[in-house]
Amino acid sequence: MFTARIRNRYIEVGVTADERTMIERAATAEGVDPEAFVLGHATLAAGRVLADRTESVVDEEQQRAWDAISNRSAQDLPGLRRLVKDARRSLR
Repeated sequence: MFTARIRNRYIEVGVTADERTMIERAATAEGVDPEAFVLGHATLAAGRVLADRTESVVDEEQQRAWDAISNRSAQDLPGLRRLVKDARRSLR
């Protein structure tokens, strides 16, 4: 599930014996070591938290790029239309 990468920054986290045991069991169930398990799930959780933000801070260049994209005329995308139609059908 999670890939190994070279890391050069560290975060220390204190855990109880029960928490460590649970993390180790879950890591084993996913076939990864406890460090990869904790880091992978913490990264996923961080992504969810940040995705829930309702506002983003962007610089002027990013704002111009966004404006250019959002001011374009809508396009008909037949493939996307079929995909959405099929997805709706499968939800019924």
